[in-house]
Amino acid sequence: MADRARDDHHLRSVRGRRILPDWWLLLLLGLAEVPLGVLALANPGATLAAIITVGGIWAVVIGAMRIVYAFELRRLPDDVDEAFADHSSNGTTASSGAERRAPASPATSS
Repeated sequence: MADRARDDHHLRSVRGRRILPDWWLLLLLGLAEVPLGVLALANPGATLAAIITVGGIWAVVIGAMRIVYAFELRRLPDDVDEAFADHSSNGTTASSGAERRAPASPATSS
């Protein structure tokens, strides 16, 4: 009975590789994280300094990207209007969309 349970476990693990084909990447990440965790516990001061440095770099990069996005978004309404005004570039025709539909008659109640 124990042999059959062990065989079932092996079969399930092999089948699981088809569901998660990049299982080896998880293994590599786990093997890298264990020594990094040990180093972090061994020298918490250096770990704190590294976290603060990474956080500072992250804040500078995200801030710069948001400034660029703000200038890009400022032009967005004009770009959208231009894209909808030029029917030949977006694949629509002048008679497509709301112009083709007959206006709905208002419902009257008696």
